[in-house]
Amino acid sequence: LELGQPTHPYDLDHLAGSGLRVRAARPGETIVTLDGEARRLGERSVGSGDDRRDCLICDA
Repeated sequence: LELGQPTHPYDLDHLAGSGLRVRAARPGETIVTLDGEARRLGERSVGSGDDRRDCLICDA
């Protein structure tokens, strides 16, 4: 994100809405990871996804 270069491919035909969005984590936000565990996001976490769900979380 810092360099403006995507690091993961996305298929726009499979994204809901107008495309990919990036946002900062909300205070106290949690997600369920692939291992089924609920994890609290850090204050410097950033997520990307579409209009329905997040699909990638970056934690600095």
